[in-house]
Amino acid sequence: MNVDIRGMGVFKKIFKSDDLAQTPVSKPAEVAKEAKSQATVALRAPEIKSSLKSALLYPVITEKSSMLQAHNQYVFAVEPRANKMVIAQAIETVYGIKPMAVGVSWVRGKTRVRGRRRGKTPNWKKAIVTLPQGKTITVAEGV
Repeated sequence: MNVDIRGMGVFKKIFKSDDLAQTPVSKPAEVAKEAKSQATVALRAPEIKSSLKSALLYPVITEKSSMLQAHNQYVFAVEPRANKMVIAQAIETVYGIKPMAVGVSWVRGKTRVRGRRRGKTPNWKKAIVTLPQGKTITVAEGV
């Protein structure tokens, strides 16, 4: 339901008469779509650049992840909003290696009991990054 606010008495008090004369009632669909696409591109560009720095939180060093390193797969805890493309770009910028594949999964937090109180550790997102043959990352040597 499109409502023209110029005819409503409440808004006449808020807006000046000059402002009402300059504001268009509605935009054509093509102009609105073009403006929206330009706005989303402008908003996402800085977000992606800043998220590349913080997309990788820390490497996950467990028994299973150390076994995956024999197959050129490395496990990282990543930012919950990061997708596969952002994670791949972050690996490329931080380590200088373009990954072949990136797998992403959510790890559920565990329930913890301390005395009579129950709590839950937070959910977190992990990425398994597969590198090309012959390329390695020194995540944790000697652990």
